[in-house]
Amino acid sequence: MVLLGLVSSRVTVASLVINEFLPDPEGADSGREYVELLNTGAEPLSLEDVALQFGNGAEGAVWSTRWSGGAGETLAAGARYLIVDRNWQGTAAWQAQVYLALQNGPDAIRLVRGEIPLDLVGYGPLTDPDMMEGAPVETAPGRALARRPDGKDSGNNSLDFVATDPTPGQRNFDPYSLAVESWEMDPPSLDRSGRPVLLTVVITNDGTETIPVGPVYLRAWGRDHPALLDEWPPERQLRLSWVLVPDLLGQWPLVLLVPLTVLPDTLVQTVASLQVGPGAVVLNEVMAAPDQGQGEWVELAIGQAGPVNLAGYSLRDQDGSWKSLPETALFEGMFLVLAQDSLALLDWHRENLDHGAVSDCEAWNGGVALRQLGGWPSLNNSPPEDRDFADRLYLADSLGQVVDHLTLTDGRDEEYVTLPPGSSLERQGLRPPNPGASNWAVCTAAAGSTPGCPNSVSRTGAVPAALTVVPRVLEEAAGVSVVHFLFSLDGTLSGWNLRVFDLWGSLVRDLGGEDLGPGPRDLLWDGRDDRGRPAGPGGYVVLLELRDRSGHVLARSKALMAIR
Repeated sequence: MVLLGLVSSRVTVASLVINEFLPDPEGADSGREYVELLNTGAEPLSLEDVALQFGNGAEGAVWSTRWSGGAGETLAAGARYLIVDRNWQGTAAWQAQVYLALQNGPDAIRLVRGEIPLDLVGYGPLTDPDMMEGAPVETAPGRALARRPDGKDSGNNSLDFVATDPTPGQRNFDPYSLAVESWEMDPPSLDRSGRPVLLTVVITNDGTETIPVGPVYLRAWGRDHPALLDEWPPERQLRLSWVLVPDLLGQWPLVLLVPLTVLPDTLVQTVASLQVGPGAVVLNEVMAAPDQGQGEWVELAIGQAGPVNLAGYSLRDQDGSWKSLPETALFEGMFLVLAQDSLALLDWHRENLDHGAVSDCEAWNGGVALRQLGGWPSLNNSPPEDRDFADRLYLADSLGQVVDHLTLTDGRDEEYVTLPPGSSLERQGLRPPNPGASNWAVCTAAAGSTPGCPNSVSRTGAVPAALTVVPRVLEEAAGVSVVHFLFSLDGTLSGWNLRVFDLWGSLVRDLGGEDLGPGPRDLLWDGRDDRGRPAGPGGYVVLLELRDRSGHVLARSKALMAIR
């Protein structure tokens, strides 16, 4: 039966309320709409003569009955009653299935017992005061409108209801719950352990109860990092920060834990993951400032045991959106080049060969693994006013976690490798050559870059304990434009200094030093003196001084090399 009529909007205070409803489901409305009733009283409640009515905002307070309680039907104290649309598509158990047709607003629904209004909810841009309590609640596509907390009835729809994930037949909100609104890590990944990272998290008390003063912990690599919470009321946001220094490699989940004195005894919320050291795939070479028409490109390589399917992986720069990578299998020893313009990059390679460039890279001879990446982000070459770096390139895995990044700068900040025009930035190895050095260096190849081929600055393998020069002869005509000075510090040593002299004892190049403790070191020299001029052909002596923690020189080591 459909009851039409004009009834006073004055609502009687009643224990039966509309607790949650879904007027605008995702996709088609039919079979997905629902209205949940709640008995907020302490006694069972008769549903006989109770009706759920709908009012079209375009027609005013004219009501159509959508559901009526049956004879002898009751609702227990604190219980819910779920009314669903015909041909219900949901999984929640229901008590009544009827034709709802709630529409998306501006509209209203209400409960009446006979002619007595029990509850009234207006939603959407309603203006008719007879179709709402106080002010209407705003609708959101795919979101339910639910009282927060369950059963709250202040007489104002806009204050009592919020848009939330649908929970038909269940409690709208947990008493104790966390919601991570946003988080930021700087840097977003680490290429080695022992480096600090700043994590900032914005979280909301998403429950309905106040969380008392107490500790909060961030769990990472098996340890809990504490902070202190003040009294934390519902719906209030907090900003928490930790400085973390991981000492283990791997991809580590970062998890918030808030101990409680009630059940659940601990709130647990995963924030993100931090990649420490190489992941399954790494950024291997980046051309951000091309000067020969070859366009920008990024080279990827295997970081761990392969193969790896790149389906689900994505790239973006600091100001751009994520770009999905092609579904390609990446094998160990293989490089994948993602180009702004693949044809332009091929033309660049052919022109270099035509002008006498030597390429013994088998990848080009057999067809380099080259893909064009649509919607390239166009990497910045100079910092905008609001930051101290030009751009930052992010690589994310199929779970959306950042597994590698590269920060590009114009040289104003010494923390990052300077962005050179016409030359690429190359990765020296999967892990940094020494604890204090950047793992990125400017390409030393004559062409300015090595897309699809081994990097010109890549390390030669294991680092020996004694000072070693690899190769021993720097000869640009033969394609050797850089040499590696390799050595390793044991546990008794803390620092080093390294200088290059000619055979007459004159200082040619001071490569400096550091005091970062034991570990391997790998230094590059391009054959230029301290003024940036070519040192010239001849023999050279490389002198390494090793120091203890007090700065005392404990040992010296020499090696000979030549420039031809």
